[in-house]
Amino acid sequence: MGVYNNSDWLLNQIRGTANVVVKAFKFETLDIDLGQVGDDQGQTVDGNVYIDDLLIQEKYDQVTAFIHSQLKRLTTIDYNLLVSIYIEYLENLSPVIRQKHHFDNRQLASLREKLSEFLW
Repeated sequence: MGVYNNSDWLLNQIRGTANVVVKAFKFETLDIDLGQVGDDQGQTVDGNVYIDDLLIQEKYDQVTAFIHSQLKRLTTIDYNLLVSIYIEYLENLSPVIRQKHHFDNRQLASLREKLSEFLW
């Protein structure tokens, strides 16, 4: 019985990882030009790829800051789409990752509101 439980756990971990990877690449294929960004290694990369890399590394604060920096650069429609996809991505994280980063429904609503603030 112990082997069965361990294999179930392992299968759930693999599924969770696969779901996160599939969802992360949604930004790379998003038809919004997020420009070019300097990454942690000092290389210039596409903004969509940059977001995906940060999501895979679970650097959500950096993703949020980058998305918010797009507020004045993108059209309102594109920006709102970007925010919606990001919040949806966070809502669909595994419960373990959501709990680790304190992403309950109230926190996600607050994050959406924060991303909608127009700051100079």
